[in-house]
Formats: sequence, structure tokens, C-alpha cells
Amino acid sequence: MKKKLIAIWTMMLAFGIIPMSCDLFCRDSCGCGSPIPMREFSIKDLTIGDLVIGTSAFNPDLFYAKDQYFKVIEISGFEYLTENQDFKFSFHFFNSVYACSPAPNISFQHIAELKIINKKETVLSESNLILEAQDISEKFLISNYPSIDGQAIISLLEEEQKFYLGESFFLKWNESITGETELIFDIFIKLSDGQEFLFADEVMKIK
Repeated sequence: MKKKLIAIWTMMLAFGIIPMSCDLFCRDSCGCGSPIPMREFSIKDLTIGDLVIGTSAFNPDLFYAKDQYFKVIEISGFEYLTENQDFKFSFHFFNSVYACSPAPNISFQHIAELKIINKKETVLSESNLILEAQDISEKFLISNYPSIDGQAIISLLEEEQKFYLGESFFLKWNESITGETELIFDIFIKLSDGQEFLFADEVMKIK
């Protein structure tokens, strides 16, 4: 009977049914050792891509619903600022592997400036016209995930948001339009360390 109770108790511990004291077994969620440290990196290059929700393959010749179409700012080149510190990891049977999450790697730069400049005169609706060379940044929303509503670009700049490695920023048109509309614009990005990126003649075909 005693052996049976011990076996049941052990199984309940293994599946996390009974909570365990960290002092008795391990000192952190990543095993018996130091947690995986966060690493800072420097952004070396950025790219702009196209994403349409619900579409497996983007077709530049088609017009897409404006609420589903995003311009995606992605890191395409980076380097770590320091080598990763020694990380000691000792696995214990009773540790839950799902509890261990490495700290996210983060850029030391943030976006200091982001401007979107219209390249051709475009009629958005009967009473709304955007001119060539007009700053249309305020007509976009930006978020770090396409399902999020997003915020004004100026708000993101004020927050001095940094990039997490593997994370992107998503730009979505946020102005009413009538019918199919082709937007052509430049995207200018300046990082807090002075690096500048210009993406010329970006196109969004929306409806």
C-alpha cells in the first residue's frame, strides 16, 4: 500500500498536480541554474514586405481589402552586441519544461522617426485628395501584430519602442476610400543610433 501511495504521489508531482517548493528542487523555472539571459543586438538592415490576412500568396496585381493588407517592417540583418554568458542548465525530472522561456532578445535601438510620403496625387473619395509629396503618416496605424488594432505612428515614436528579435511592425491604411485605390509612397525610417532607411515607391492596392 505504501509503495502504491508513493507511486501516485510521484506521478502527481511529475504532472504538476501537486506544487513543489523551489527551495527543495530547483531555484528557477529553467532548471537548476541561472535563467537564460537576454541578449541585446544591433539592427544592421531592415526590409519591407507585404502581408494580406487570409491569403496564402500575395499577388501585387490584385486589390485587397484595406483592413486585411499590411506593409511589414522586418529586421533582415543584425549582430549581437555581446557574447552570450555561460548558462548552466541541470534538468530535473520534476521540472516542467514548459515553464522555461528564454528572455527575448531586444535591439538597443528604437525607431526615432518614421515618415510615409505620398508619391502621386490620389483621390481617396469625393472630398478627400492626397497630394504628391504630402506626408501621409497620420493616415496609417502601426502595430507589432496584425490582429491588433494598432496605434498612430506618432504614439509609437513617443514610446521609443524597440525591436524584439523575430518581431515585425505592421502598417495598415486607416482612411476611408471609395472603390479601388492604388497608393504609391516612400517609407523613411530613422533609428535612434542615426541609421536611416528609405524604401522608395512602395505600392498598396486597396479597396
